[in-house]
Amino acid sequence: MVISTAPQPIPSSDLVRYLGRELGLSDNALGLGVKQAQLEQAPCRWCSGASG
Repeated sequence: MVISTAPQPIPSSDLVRYLGRELGLSDNALGLGVKQAQLEQAPCRWCSGASG
């Protein structure tokens, strides 16, 4: 397990637009995902640009 006290990066506006357009995710769904990642201090896959 990796423990980090650094805040998670905020997703870029281009990425948010892509996720909304291509995957049909609502602003609410995207916001909830970011919020949950911050609460868990877990890497947000689409926030950091990681694939998988």
